[in-house]
Amino acid sequence: MALGESLTNLLSDAGFKLVDIGARGGSMEELALLAPFSHYYACEPDPVEARKLSTKLKDENRWRDLTLMPEAISSNEGEATLNITKHLGLSSLLKPNYDLIKRFYTDPVFRIESTVNIPTISLKNASELYSFQDACFLKVDTQGTELDILKSGSLFVEENIMGVYVEVEFHPFYKDQPLFSDVDSYLTGLGFSLFDLHRVLMRRAAYQSNLYSRRQVVWAHALYFKEPESILRGNDDNKTLLNVMRLLGLALAFEQFDMALELVTSGRSSMLISNAYGLQVKNDVGDFIQRKTDDLLDKANFDESLPNCTTQMYQDKKNILRHQHYQTFRSFERLKQKYADLNKKYTNLGESYTKLGEKFTKLRKKLMNLNKKLPIHKKSITVAIESMIRNFLGKDPYK
Repeated sequence: MALGESLTNLLSDAGFKLVDIGARGGSMEELALLAPFSHYYACEPDPVEARKLSTKLKDENRWRDLTLMPEAISSNEGEATLNITKHLGLSSLLKPNYDLIKRFYTDPVFRIESTVNIPTISLKNASELYSFQDACFLKVDTQGTELDILKSGSLFVEENIMGVYVEVEFHPFYKDQPLFSDVDSYLTGLGFSLFDLHRVLMRRAAYQSNLYSRRQVVWAHALYFKEPESILRGNDDNKTLLNVMRLLGLALAFEQFDMALELVTSGRSSMLISNAYGLQVKNDVGDFIQRKTDDLLDKANFDESLPNCTTQMYQDKKNILRHQHYQTFRSFERLKQKYADLNKKYTNLGESYTKLGEKFTKLRKKLMNLNKKLPIHKKSITVAIESMIRNFLGKDPYK
């Protein structure tokens, strides 16, 4: 989707370095918007998976630069044992907590099939070794060791990272792992705010295929961003502008469009951007967001096209369409009520008209009887009354 010349120039100058720790399966699709402007660092310590990942990323040829890191990121540098589970995506440096796992209905996907010894390096030292000290984004998905990884480069995360996409768990599926509350407390302490939460739900062990039950939330992928005000406190305009540019790019990539508009329309961030790239950037951002919105509404059919899934991406799209559908429904209901009110008034008017006709019929009979009794020179009185009735109704009341 076209970005506009001014916005493209801004993103090209932002120097995006995106670090994916636990890159098994490939890069995040949400980051595709930034791929032409980014150096992508993929960390995958499983040797078999690392070879597949290397081939896949090179075949995609979407990133401006690409670096593969074979080490596992850990505060304990040296060597560690990677537990390879039946479901490869659940492999971890930690061992599964089977006492907890058995509470849920699941195949033996957490069963350890093999182990492999792998090299480890801290996040701080990895950033120096692979030259991503000025990276602005971290994705961390390592099955229970995410907080340890973040703490192994605490100063690096606090001073440079604008966005973090991290797996968090609400139950200890791995032994001695921290939970969501621990990760959230740590990141908020560094100035990050939670922006999105993509939940994963599971059925309990008592699951029966023929019976309905709501699922239990077990883990999630959480998106954190630095608050704009926290990066606008610095006195160095060049450094602040660079952080604003990077935060803007990440906000657009993850469809956090409210924050993107905030950055280009208000306060110091807007002034820094317009001074460096002109006022057209604001228009480019607005046009991009409008096209994304229009494209979403054009492609998605509220009742049929959207899958019934729990991912936030689809839920957001469904919410947009649900709101539009609701507004249309409300308008229809209001029109239907107006019609009902008018129909009631018309019915009441018809009933009144009928009753009035009945009264006129009775009056005519009386007039006819009276007419028979009156002398000829006084019959003109009843004729005049009948003429008044016809004029009032617009027709002969007796037909």
